[in-house]
Amino acid sequence: MMISIQEITYRQNVASILLNAAKTFFYLLIRIPALLFDLPICCFARKISNKERQKMLEVLESGDILLTTDKLFPLWEFLAAFLGSPNYSHAAIYEGEERVIEATTFHPSLQGVAQTAVQDFLSGRKKVCLIRPPFRSVEDKNAMMTWLRQQTGKPFDFYFRLEGENAMYCSKLVAKAMKVAGFKVNIKRKFRREGYVPDAFLQMENANIVYQKMETSVEKMLTYLSLVFALLVCIAGIAPWWTVCLALFGIGGLQLVTKL
Repeated sequence: MMISIQEITYRQNVASILLNAAKTFFYLLIRIPALLFDLPICCFARKISNKERQKMLEVLESGDILLTTDKLFPLWEFLAAFLGSPNYSHAAIYEGEERVIEATTFHPSLQGVAQTAVQDFLSGRKKVCLIRPPFRSVEDKNAMMTWLRQQTGKPFDFYFRLEGENAMYCSKLVAKAMKVAGFKVNIKRKFRREGYVPDAFLQMENANIVYQKMETSVEKMLTYLSLVFALLVCIAGIAPWWTVCLALFGIGGLQLVTKL
């Protein structure tokens, strides 16, 4: 029985659609645990001011490491602290030309490793630290940047594996980029599992911190004020827990979208 070219093409298209649908379903399935961490929670922490952002942009150079903690996502902050990174929960590298390369679960392109405008990256209610690795030569830095650009489009590593380059999480991407440039990055071992954490880049030999603004005690209190208030409301029985959660996530989402 002869099969026409049109029918073969049709079957190939159907197979391609089903394969893409399966990939999307699998991606969403393994992403479910991370969805909870990606829910923004109402926060009263201070936003990065235009003056602070401009100061960071003036000192940024290609190859610099950016460490951040986004106060709208305290669950990621708690998880990072639990795994051995109490100061910062995210790491990325400044590519230059006002672009940052990062591995994230929260990118508009739905890609794990992607480029982000530095203005967007340095916005919101974040604590930021900028680190300048002591590159031995321009060639080492260029080799690292070339490797880094080749990683864009790869999925996020929800298993947080130490080895392999098929998928990346934030610290793994930065650590492997640093290794390409010849730097040693400490590995954190926790509960018989090894991995990279953002705070490890603070311990890089001869690395220079070019920007870091420490939090005051008041700023730390403001970060978790909404969570404490919500807990007290639930304990006092003023409102059911589910309405309190809706309020926390709703206001947090509003702050994220509108950049309030």
